[in-house]
Amino acid sequence: MIPVLILGDTGTGKDLLAQGIHALSGQTGFFVPVNCAAARKELFVAELFGARRGAYTGAIEDRRGLIEEASSGTLFFDEIADLEPEAQGFLLRFLDSGEVRPLGATKSRQVETRIVAATCRDLASCVKSGGFRADLYGRLAGLVLRIPPLRERAVDLVLLVEMLWEREGGDLMDCREVFTATVYEALEQRRWSGNVRELKHVVSRAILFGRKHGLRAARAGVLQEVDEDEMPEVMTGSRRGAHKPGPLPGKGAKPPPSNKPMRPRGVLKTDWDPDLLRDALETAGGYIPEAARLLGLSRSHAYRLYKELNAQGRSPGTERSSNDRRRPESGAN
Repeated sequence: MIPVLILGDTGTGKDLLAQGIHALSGQTGFFVPVNCAAARKELFVAELFGARRGAYTGAIEDRRGLIEEASSGTLFFDEIADLEPEAQGFLLRFLDSGEVRPLGATKSRQVETRIVAATCRDLASCVKSGGFRADLYGRLAGLVLRIPPLRERAVDLVLLVEMLWEREGGDLMDCREVFTATVYEALEQRRWSGNVRELKHVVSRAILFGRKHGLRAARAGVLQEVDEDEMPEVMTGSRRGAHKPGPLPGKGAKPPPSNKPMRPRGVLKTDWDPDLLRDALETAGGYIPEAARLLGLSRSHAYRLYKELNAQGRSPGTERSSNDRRRPESGAN
């Protein structure tokens, strides 16, 4: 069976892809993961090949190795670039011969298993620097699969969000009410340094928030996370502490007559008009980036204006929109 090497940034789902390869392979054996980053050099050989009783201090009984555990299955080496050089030699020997001889044994036996390896590092560069054996790299790279980072896979966001939502036990219709087209547009702008793992946390938080506060509040929470991730550090020198405000208090909403900016850019720099900012926030449902677009301002300027109004005591303590205040949440969302 041809070995598979999976390359990709941290959090892109390399282990899930490895499990998927095993599930689709038709192999009848187990999927056995090996964490190379946590492998202890002195015990790795025994863990991989097994040991006979008395082979070393503490070996009080015969022990099968991980390779035999994965017989007729898949042996997955996670973070293969972190494997110790000595252990790399033992693994290469197995890949060349397909034979396993436990420590303390006198005979070898043939084991057939699929080898899948993964790393977030540039393995070719590790070979050039001498940190990884070129011959082992050549054996592992029978088929190389590269997983692009999430920021380059915006087309997959809907499928990933719905899959993660259902895995967390959420209802798919609730998911689609929280993650609307507007939310997905915002998510596409996020950096996603943690990739799919980071997206999983966003979805999990949305489910928990939705169960406690309602789906509209969960949707606003997701948008808030995007704002905090993308907002320039112009207010306090840090994105921490940034928050998505609700509308300003006072008169009722006065929606603008059109999609054009409500006032020429720059007017609010010297002319403090709480009613104008209130109207924009009411129209935008408390979502500052949309209010900034209506006013013809940059996001950073709109956030700065809101922060200064808040400091002057002209900002509400609630984050709910005027619609939410007129219609309290019930069990139905």
